[in-house]
Amino acid sequence: MKHKFSFPVKTDSQKLQMIAAAWMREGFQNGNAEIVEELYDENFVDCSVIGMNTDKNKLKEWISALHKAFPDFLASVQEYGADPASNMVSIKWSAHGTHKETYMNIPPQGSRIYFKGIEIIKIKNNKIIERWAGWNSIEIQRQLRRLI
Repeated sequence: MKHKFSFPVKTDSQKLQMIAAAWMREGFQNGNAEIVEELYDENFVDCSVIGMNTDKNKLKEWISALHKAFPDFLASVQEYGADPASNMVSIKWSAHGTHKETYMNIPPQGSRIYFKGIEIIKIKNNKIIERWAGWNSIEIQRQLRRLI
């Protein structure tokens, strides 16, 4: 299903937060990988600390793989911070899910994992042009391996 988001807001800060909220809700929380086509610029740069070095297709593959491995995946946003001068938004979040399919080369164990992270996105012309994402992948691996 293709969404068309409009951002009827009063301030630049609100507009930035609405774009960030659409990404977090549709892509990260709901696993709608196709939202990447709508919200991300064709030439966006991924600066994730986990080294994904990804393009739009790889980002969509990652979203799908995450939600396949954790079908009950739930991410919650704790805080948004927008800076209209730089067109950037920070997003503090936490997530949990039950490991049902292979993820990070670890076979499913049915264990629940919990982790926290942050995203920083830069927006231009209502499109995400840069993304920095960080979470503790070592902690995720530790939790996934605890039952092996």
